Amino acid sequence: MKKELKWMLVIFMTAVILQGKDLMRVNAAETTAAETYINPILAQCADPDVLYDNGTYYLYCTTPTVEGNSGIKVYTSTDLVNWTGQGFAFTKGDGWGNAGFWAPDVIRREDTYYMYYTADEHLCVAVSDSPLGPFRQEVYEPMHEYIREIDAHAFYDEASDRYYLYFVRFTAGNVIWGAELNDDMKSIKEDTLIQISRADQGWDEDLMRVNEGPYMLVKDGKYYMTYSGSHFESINYGVGYAVADSPLGPFTKYEKNPIMQSDESVHGAGHHCVTQSPDGSELFIVYHCHYSLTVTDPRRLCIDRIQFSQDADGNTVLEVKGPTVTPQEIPSAAAETEDQQGGNMRRAFLAGTGLAGAVILICGLVYYGKKKKRRSEKSRKEQQFSDSM
Repeated sequence: MKKELKWMLVIFMTAVILQGKDLMRVNAAETTAAETYINPILAQCADPDVLYDNGTYYLYCTTPTVEGNSGIKVYTSTDLVNWTGQGFAFTKGDGWGNAGFWAPDVIRREDTYYMYYTADEHLCVAVSDSPLGPFRQEVYEPMHEYIREIDAHAFYDEASDRYYLYFVRFTAGNVIWGAELNDDMKSIKEDTLIQISRADQGWDEDLMRVNEGPYMLVKDGKYYMTYSGSHFESINYGVGYAVADSPLGPFTKYEKNPIMQSDESVHGAGHHCVTQSPDGSELFIVYHCHYSLTVTDPRRLCIDRIQFSQDADGNTVLEVKGPTVTPQEIPSAAAETEDQQGGNMRRAFLAGTGLAGAVILICGLVYYGKKKKRRSEKSRKEQQFSDSM
């Protein structure tokens, strides 16, 4: 009896190990497949802005549906690829504006988060103590009551320890302007206001003269103002940049603009922000594209790699590895979390014990059948012996 139980235990543990290994191999294959992504990665998201705060990415975007008139939504991620909706960060009624809640931009200063958003083609600022919101205005008002403005981007300049705001006014098409922010982060120093960039390179003048969606990068003391050009429904719509020695310029446009543009496989690639990979080793441009090659909305979210490199003359230039529609490697260090690893191990164990349980049951039935047979034979022999007496 003890010998049989010993062998049953050996069979049980062997089944657990073998089945667990098989399932872990399956999980490994699934993980390998999951190490790529394909654009688009999120539906119903336009004019994206990403804030990376304490290990979490927060995505704010224009919702290109009727729902977009209700406010600004927020999503969270740890890998830039898989996003979870967290509801509205800003809700209509918590600040100035009735409709057209567009192009949010969020920046953190100390323990306060500032959201710059467009409403009714006016710029507004709402605040919160959390990146998830709720963002609210203490005083319901736009930054400039009588001036139409859109597409704000707030920027902190470490070199000067100052904050700047870039935005679009309709002064000869869509034109990018910039100014230093006051300490309240809700108004600009009007005497610093200056024109930054306007459409003048041909590619950015199709259907409409447009430079919009500004986003600032800094590299080796140089300021790279990236932006979108041309009407958003133009086949020429794309991304360009200009360079300056200070946050407010003067800026000189890159002569080989655009660095990313709509093509035969992707329409409407633009209005972007830039963020880093989880380990900080890569930069990603986060942008929207059209719903299809023929339909604009609802627009969708895409990400691709962007990097600083050297041209043939040794000059630092920006280049984008996109737009892409084929599998791309996930952002570096966007690995499986400990919870996911633990879940896979638990599933492997449970699957192993499930198989082992089946083996034990079969062995038990076989053992019970043999034992019953031995008892039957013993009983028959005893009966035969009794009869012979």
